[in-house]
Amino acid sequence: MDMELKMNDGYQTKDLSEASLLYASDKKLSQLNHDGVRCWFVFEDKVSCEKIVQGFWRREIMINAKVFVDAERSLKNLIFKKQRPNE
Repeated sequence: MDMELKMNDGYQTKDLSEASLLYASDKKLSQLNHDGVRCWFVFEDKVSCEKIVQGFWRREIMINAKVFVDAERSLKNLIFKKQRPNE
């Protein structure tokens, strides 16, 4: 399957906070893509992810701060691991 098509099947964001919220909400990260400058996070279940993000922007989502910070740290580790050469 073409990578561009596959990315469009999921929910994609370049916002680390939004990605951290989704990851902390047990949404499955299916891809992590770099376009040279930005990192794109692609999650499965686009409809569910959109609902969570809409709730976030409406300030309707409550999440444990420790869970959020752990999710953010995990995503940062994935980003920097992927950027290291020879791995």
